[in-house]
Amino acid sequence: MTMGYPTTKVDQYPQYYLIDGSRNMRKLKLKGLTTAQRDALDVGSSDRAICYNNTTTQFEQWAGSSWATLGGLDYTEKWVSFNASGADSWVEKDLSGDSVPANAICEIAMCCITVTVERWAGVRTKDSSLDRRIRLHEAGGGGVSAAVFHVKANSSSKIEVYCEGNTTNVDFYLIGYWG
Repeated sequence: MTMGYPTTKVDQYPQYYLIDGSRNMRKLKLKGLTTAQRDALDVGSSDRAICYNNTTTQFEQWAGSSWATLGGLDYTEKWVSFNASGADSWVEKDLSGDSVPANAICEIAMCCITVTVERWAGVRTKDSSLDRRIRLHEAGGGGVSAAVFHVKANSSSKIEVYCEGNTTNVDFYLIGYWG
């Protein structure tokens, strides 16, 4: 798993991640730092990430263990954005159109894009009663505040997502899946 985060205080941080061996360009803007705060982003299953911004590389990156297989399941990279179909309640998201197989373990990023208000966001298994939500900090300087969850799709490749307020306040990304 590879992580990156800004190490300098900036208003916005346009970071571009290209995972070694991948054709998928994974791009998110992390919000700027305030005091000693650091935001981190899990960028996937590779051992190495190539990170870019518009000026110079001003953030740290490191490699950890590879998640290419999980319990004998192969990892498939995706980078598909979507929004919740409803706000302030758990709503169904069908991932079969994105080639996610039945019962796959999905890696989903949730990104708060509002600059003035924190938002609740979450993902969970279809028909679960667990309240798997977190409060995402408001985005700063044109970036996003992001968190990554893993969730098991059901036998019809469906999960549930939650977005507080307006359905455009939180962008969701299917990063990939094990299946």
